[in-house]
Parts: sequence; C-alpha cells; structure tokens
Amino acid sequence: MKLGKISISSIKDISLVKKAINYNTWLLCGNNPKKQALFKKILLKKCNSITVVPSDTLLHGSNGVRGYCCADADQNFDVVFWGNQGSPNEKGTIHTAVHEMCHAVQHVASYILKNPGDDYVFGNHVMSTHGSTIIEKSGNDRFSDAYGTFFCETITDILTNVELFYLDKKFIDRRINADNILKYNYSILDGSNMQKFGYTIYLSIARLAIAAFSNVGSVSYDKIIQNGESIILAKNTRNEPVNDLLYGIMCNALYIENAYDKYMGNNAYYKLCKKLDYMLNHPLKNADVKEVMCELAVFQNKKVNDLLARNVITQKEATFMINDFNLVFNNLQCEYDAYLTTKDMKKIVKSSNKAS
Repeated sequence: MKLGKISISSIKDISLVKKAINYNTWLLCGNNPKKQALFKKILLKKCNSITVVPSDTLLHGSNGVRGYCCADADQNFDVVFWGNQGSPNEKGTIHTAVHEMCHAVQHVASYILKNPGDDYVFGNHVMSTHGSTIIEKSGNDRFSDAYGTFFCETITDILTNVELFYLDKKFIDRRINADNILKYNYSILDGSNMQKFGYTIYLSIARLAIAAFSNVGSVSYDKIIQNGESIILAKNTRNEPVNDLLYGIMCNALYIENAYDKYMGNNAYYKLCKKLDYMLNHPLKNADVKEVMCELAVFQNKKVNDLLARNVITQKEATFMINDFNLVFNNLQCEYDAYLTTKDMKKIVKSSNKAS
C-alpha cells in the first residue's frame, strides 16, 4: 500500500493497519490466496486515505467516537480510527481498527458486486446502496436520506468479533467460535475476553435477524470457516448465500431489502430499519424489542412456510431453521426481559398466515 495514503500516530499503527486490512480480506475471501490478493488490490485502489490518530483525539465532536469510515458516491473511502498512542486498552484499539476497516470493505464489496440495474426508483426517489446502508439520491447526486445503520453497525461489530476470535492471538478463546458469536450472547461466558463496546447491548437483536435470514436448515458457521470458506460468500445447495443478511451487509444492502420485502410487503424493510435506527440512538425499551422480535418471527414464518409449500426445503430442514431461530428468540426474551404473551404469539401466527 502506498505510504502516502496512510497517516499514523505511532510506528505500531502500521501493524494495526495491516491487521485491519488482512482480517477483513479473510472475512470476505476465506482462505483463498488468489481471491485475497485480487480483492486487496481493488480495496487499496478504492482507498483515499487511512488515518490513525492518538486515542484521546476527539472525533466528530464526541468522546464516544473511536473511529469512522466515509465514502463518496463511487465508494472510494476514507477511514479514521484511534491508534496505539495513548491507548489504555490494546484489545479495544484492535477491535476499533478492524470494525472501521470492515465498513471500508463493505463499500468496496458493494462497488464490485453491484449491477447497473441495482438502483431502483421508489416514488420520486432513486435508492442505491452506500456501503451496507441504503441511501436516497437527491437531484444534485448528494445523499439526502439513509437507512440500515442499525444492521450496518451491529452486524459489523459481530463480524469484527468473528475475525478477532479466529485470527488475533489476543482474542483467541477455544470455547468461542463463529456459532457462539452469531447465535448466542457469548459475552456472558466468564473469562471469555469479550470486549464490551457501544453496540454490545443491541447485538442479540442483530443475531435474531441473522437467524431469520438464514437459508440453511442447520448452519454451522464454524464449519464453513474451518473448511476455508467465507461465511459471507458461502452458498447453500440452491446456490443462494448461506445467510442473506450477512451477504447483504458486506456486499449489497438492496439484496437484504428484496429478501425481506418479498414476504413482508413493499417498503417493509425501510420501515423496519427506521425503527431499528431510531432504537440505536435512544434508550432501549423492552416494548420496542418485543415489537421487532414479533416482526422478525412473522418474516421467518412466512419464509419457511413458502419454502415448504414450494418443496424447496424438507420438513426436517424447516424444523432446523425454526429451532435455530427459536433458540435466539427465547434467549432474547430473557436478556431484554421482553417476554411475549399468549396474545402476542397469536398475533404472530395470524400475521404469518396473512398474504403480503
């Protein structure tokens, strides 16, 4: 990488930048050296700058911001994050660097995989992907509205933890693998070295969404990784992504919207994202969590019922998909004290049987 594109606050930051790039390249490409080399070449070409600053630097005028990634309409990106200088927590520093570079990879992957017809018109608005969010293009080609920030941030945090627990010696813990991270609130494990950052409180909601968007009967993300594949680009026997949400967050946010609206109706993903994006910036309420849980349950029920009706999956596969979802769903009730009543459950069943 051209050193002119990198600005560092400490010599140790060179290693930090390399880790952030290499870990995220692995996440997208798996253990395939050719794919890794090709993607890294494109990634560096799309990079305007990477700036690593001392850990006491005020970013975006807020003490809570450790880093950020921004990009132009062509997904050329700039990344800024706290480095090693003045850092009291080396694990936190690595987590921040990998998280922010993951956002950069989302911009580049969506640039690579986007088709000319992917933009769409909704009313008088032209919608397009911008990294892992969806944006509205205004007349002067500037972005006037965006949605999907909740999924963008929480799933990026989850994927960052997958990278760190597999690749970084400071995090590796043999009790924790991708299945723990994607399906459980694994932070409750004593001595797990799980670092609690700003999005931790929301991660289980994101895990429920991941379960709802699964396209495999009983998926082992750890097995996919152990086979040298990418959990992002891995396909099922029907040549679909193993998980639409993981694929979409990294590669094409409109793919997620299409998958969701197919069963929940036009504009449903937009409404869900607006609800979640609001929750991300306000005190969490268990009533809001219950509402999202119910909606995701309806989506998953409709999806599974449709796949069964069309003989796309077997009853055994359907049972596995439902069980995986219910595992996260039941844990969520306990974690957020968001227990559903009989009335709530009946409403889910009724809505699941209603046509979109």
